[in-house]
Formats: sequence, C-alpha cells, structure tokens
Amino acid sequence: MAMDFDMFDLFVADHRRLGDLVVEEGLEPVVIREISMHLAAESRLLYPAIERHLEGGEAVAAQLLDEDHELEELLATAESDGPDTASVDEVRRMVQRHVEGQERVFPTVKAAIPPEELARLGQEVSRTIREAPTHPHPHLPDHGFLEPAADAIASTIDHLRDAGDPEGH
Repeated sequence: MAMDFDMFDLFVADHRRLGDLVVEEGLEPVVIREISMHLAAESRLLYPAIERHLEGGEAVAAQLLDEDHELEELLATAESDGPDTASVDEVRRMVQRHVEGQERVFPTVKAAIPPEELARLGQEVSRTIREAPTHPHPHLPDHGFLEPAADAIASTIDHLRDAGDPEGH
C-alpha cells in the first residue's frame, strides 16, 4: 500500500522550509519560485478544503487568499524591480503571517475532513506543487473553473521561461 502523506503535515514542513529559505537567501529567484509554487498549490488544494469542511470556511479561505495575494504582489514587484532590504523584510513578515494564519486553522480543518479525502489530498500535494506556476501571478483566478486552466497556462509559460533563463532573470 502506498504511504499516505498528510496534506497539512506537508504544508507545515513546506512553511518551515520557505521561512528558512527567505532568511538564508532573501528574495533570490529560487525563493520567489518556491513561494509561488507553494501558494499555487494551497489555492488549488487547501483553500477549497477549508471552504468545504470548516464552519465559516468561505470567510476563512477568503481572508487567507487576500493575504496570499498581498504576498504575490510583493513577490511580483521584487521579481520585476529587484529586491531591496525593505521588500525582503516585508516578505519575511508576510510569510510568517501566512504560516501563523494557516496553522491556526489546520487542526480544526484536518479534523473535519473525512480520512479518504485527507489521503487523496495528501497524494495530490507534491504533484500539485511540482506542476504549479514558478513565478507570482497575483492577477490569475484562484477560484472556480478557470483556476486550473489559468494555473496550467501560467505554469507552462513559467517553465519555458525558466528553461530559457536558468538564473531566473
């Protein structure tokens, strides 16, 4: 039997990794890419689960998404203008807020999701992160039927862009 990965444990582990990455690397292209992929995976898997299973989940997911959009806007600006000390500090602060906001609701959401759906979501996390866009796209839809198509197109363009410019400039 395949090992079951817990979506929440995977996102918590990724939060730790991203927090360390921002501290160690600032806003190097690799950091922007990793955070962008993480946010895309959460908008595809985590937020719909919060909306479906948490009492008042739509409002909780909307709040978390708003904060993610602010972070994406900042990443997009840092990517186009180049990072400065203030933007690095702001991204660190926003990543911390992202982590705290999510991890506060994780136990409640996890408890509300049926085991078979938890197992399915866990299996989808790593694939979703791998296929996610590698650059911030704060203006793409992150809800509804257009989101998977928008992510797929952005991801394809991002991966082509990355292949043509391995340094991420």
